Parts: sequence; C-alpha cells; structure tokens
Amino acid sequence: MQVNTTLEPGDSVTLNFPAITLNLGRYALKCSTGLAFDQVNENDFIEETIYVQTWAQKPEIPWGIAHKKVKDGALAYFPAGKKIYGIKGGNDRGLFCYNLLTETWDTLPSVPDSNNQTGKKRKPKNGASLCYGDGNVYLIKGGNTQDFYAYNILQDTWVELCTIPVFILTPSGYITLKKPKYGAALAFAPITGQVYLLTGNRSRQFLSYNPGTNQWQVIDSMPASYPERRVKAGGLWLMAAIRSLP
Repeated sequence: MQVNTTLEPGDSVTLNFPAITLNLGRYALKCSTGLAFDQVNENDFIEETIYVQTWAQKPEIPWGIAHKKVKDGALAYFPAGKKIYGIKGGNDRGLFCYNLLTETWDTLPSVPDSNNQTGKKRKPKNGASLCYGDGNVYLIKGGNTQDFYAYNILQDTWVELCTIPVFILTPSGYITLKKPKYGAALAFAPITGQVYLLTGNRSRQFLSYNPGTNQWQVIDSMPASYPERRVKAGGLWLMAAIRSLP
C-alpha cells in the first residue's frame, strides 16, 4: 500500500491504514519514507516480521545431560536473534536455546554449579529466573540462594556476577533481606540498562543491578495491599519498550 503526502520541514502527520485480515503464517512488514535529494537512505524505512498463529505444539526442549523434565523453569527472549533461552529448573543446570526461524533447539554450556563468593554449590530450583539484556542472559538460581550469573551470547560463556545482597544498611542499622525463592523474577530495562529483581519468597523486596558497576541496589519495596499480600509463587516481571523511527 502506498500513501502520498507532502510535509514541510519540521511538520508531522499521522497516517491511518485500513485494517486487513491475514491468514496464519509469517509476514514481512516494511514502512518507508521518501525525500527528494535525500543523501542518507539507511534511515528511511523500518522492517518487522510478524507471525499470525494459534497455539501449536513446538519441538520439545532437549532432555540434556541430566535427563530431566521442566520443573520451575524459566525463559528469556533475545529479539535481535529471534531466539528463546531456557532453563528447566528442578536441580537441572542445562541451558538451551530455541531458534524461532529454524524451530530447533541447541544445547549450550551448563549453568555453573559453584559460586566463588558464597563457596556453595547450588543448581536452579524454585524461583529461578532469566532475562535478556545487551547481549547477555541474566540468571538467578532461586532456591533461597544469592547466586547471580550472566551468559554472554557472543562469547558463549558464563560469568559470575555480584551475589544478591542479604543485608542492607538503614538509618536504624542493618536489616536482613530475603533470598530469591518462589515468585522471584528478573527483567532488564533498556532505558536504564539495569536488571530489576523481585525476590519473591513472601516478600515485597525490589532491587536493581547495575552491570557497569557490578553492584546491587535496594529500591523501595512494592506497595503494600490490604489485606497484605506479598510476592510468592507466580511473581512475574514484564518489560515493555517503544521504538521509534530513526
């Protein structure tokens, strides 16, 4: 579909396209602009791929070395690569990657089981969570642990990051924080470049992680409700982003 309109410098216009009905399948969408004597054409268009589909059975996640089924697992989406990264939880250290374009799974390096800062060996359990941000897949193991890692997609390696704090200094002294367990959830915010954490475990704790400084910061707790309900099983973060034309 082509729409012709004329704009003066600094002006803008909103174009409304008629609704269309699509069959199930994959579609390529492209929106472009034209300017007389334009010398830079790279920023004149935007392209997206959309999928119109109903629920469908996809290839199952591999059994992996531990040969376990999914229990308290987690997923993270890598938009540019059209890939989904997943762990099974349930004391399984496997990391797997699903390619949306080829509809195939790959087995990646396993989640480290030991932590140099705590000196303990733990595997992902209840409350384990993943999120994607800036080329990394961030992971907490849940299971009442402090462990925090990043899987670098380009380098195909795991990096141990600053553990999640269990103490915080307040004007009245140190207080103890709960460790991630049931209901814990991660999300990466591109606008701040930081990772955000709900620790779950019957708490309202809310923390942020700065990849640049490798440090955690405790933020205000989630608002209380009446009767009071704290985050337990079912906690979830969703980060939305809006992208404009270059």
